[in-house]
Amino acid sequence: DLAEGNAMRAPGEAPGMIWGTTPTGGNGAYTYLWEVSELGPTGGFEPAPGNNAGKDYLPQPFSKTRWFRRTVSATLCPLTSSVVIEVRVESLPRLGNLSHLNQGVCEGGSAVLKMENPAWEYKWYSQKQGGMVLGNGPTFTTPGIKQKTVFYVEAITQNGCVSPERAAIEIDVVRPEVMARQDASILQGRGVHLIAVSNIPGRGNYRWEP
Repeated sequence: DLAEGNAMRAPGEAPGMIWGTTPTGGNGAYTYLWEVSELGPTGGFEPAPGNNAGKDYLPQPFSKTRWFRRTVSATLCPLTSSVVIEVRVESLPRLGNLSHLNQGVCEGGSAVLKMENPAWEYKWYSQKQGGMVLGNGPTFTTPGIKQKTVFYVEAITQNGCVSPERAAIEIDVVRPEVMARQDASILQGRGVHLIAVSNIPGRGNYRWEP
């Protein structure tokens, strides 16, 4: 029998050791052979690559689901096969381009960044690689922003597969400026149409004061 059950791995990642229990019976001199199948748990088994003659077996990296079993033989005992272990391969989560989440905030303000896939876990960083985790979860509120800052996010599936690259989100500091038209002279009691132009058109509100 085998001590490890079904497992999940990312494409190209080497699975951990598959541990086999020590057989009983016979003359105590056992011959092992680990086998692998790409077709399914009931057929297509052939000798597994690598060191396949030990009590335990360390599979080599692979990119598609595989099924493993161990056969054991001993003098005067028939060949027996273990239960089959399935090692499934799960696609890595890919975040793609997140430029649609780029935004601007007032100096010292914070931005709220929100991911859309609830099936994944998320970790937020200030670096593309390495660094400390700034936050966990699909929603992240940045610290106060004083200059253009880039934050990075990575996704983790329920089975622990991590996105191969972190995605970047840019937060810029917006310093609004307003330019008014030339001064105007009017007749007493008449109105005038005043126009102001902002350096961030389409965003924000205007407040007029005498």
